[in-house]
Amino acid sequence: MQENYNSTIHFLTGNDELDLQLLNIEISTAYLDILSTILGIISAKKPNNYY
Repeated sequence: MQENYNSTIHFLTGNDELDLQLLNIEISTAYLDILSTILGIISAKKPNNYY
């Protein structure tokens, strides 16, 4: 599985409002990455029994 670690913020800009917006974007992106990883694991798992 390929992992992408594209961090939005590498340093603070000094503008508090902009920094908070960028942090929110980065946190949202991290949640989406976690969700997509979990869904990838679930979809890759084969069922044990076929009926």
